Amino acid sequence: MVLPDVLAPGLRAVFCGSAVAMASAAAGHYYSHPSNQFWKLLAATHITPQQLSPTEDATLPEFGVGLTDLVKTRAESDDRNLRPEDFDVQGFIAKIERHSPTWLAVNGIGTTGANLAAALGHRKPAKGQQLWTIGATRVWILPQSGGRSPAPRLPDWAAFAEQALGITQHATAVRATAQSTKAVAPSVMAGALTPADLSTELGVPASAIRRYARDQGWRDDETKGSSWDFTAEQASAIRANLAGSHD
Repeated sequence: MVLPDVLAPGLRAVFCGSAVAMASAAAGHYYSHPSNQFWKLLAATHITPQQLSPTEDATLPEFGVGLTDLVKTRAESDDRNLRPEDFDVQGFIAKIERHSPTWLAVNGIGTTGANLAAALGHRKPAKGQQLWTIGATRVWILPQSGGRSPAPRLPDWAAFAEQALGITQHATAVRATAQSTKAVAPSVMAGALTPADLSTELGVPASAIRRYARDQGWRDDETKGSSWDFTAEQASAIRANLAGSHD
């Protein structure tokens, strides 16, 4: 086990990533890479009363929150390097059923959400609350906290805090902050962007970006050339869902 789980029975939410990233493994604490927005998002949405540091990860159960990962046997900062045998999904499911949190908050729609849904016999999931559960635990899939463009994550994390956890005082302010950030963002938020543009920005293969677009129904296999250009809104969704997903 790279990092021990931070769990206790009956927590209100357990956050699950794909695998512990190299920076977190080296530091010995979850979500340690400076570019990861996890601790900022918990504070911004009032899931924790203030911003904690990664070294305080073991204190999260005091706030009704836990941490785990789908892959527990190795550290990896790139989901593309994970092997099928790295995933002990059935063991993960048994662990969640044993601890029975109210919510499982999946940190990333890509590898983590897709593998979990597939293991339970469900289609590739969308963001938000899922129709399926793990035992008595409800499941909510969030945009991943990793990566360099945090603004699009805020509304979704605020919605989880508000709708799932009942934290309402902050939600309007968080959404307003996100909209304000979008309004003053540089030219990357305006105009059309191609898969190649976003591939360079995010360090994600262009093929993965095109596949995501097809999954969203924005494009099909016959779409060629400049017709692959994405709107600012679509580009924001791609950033939120395909930027680094690791802790």
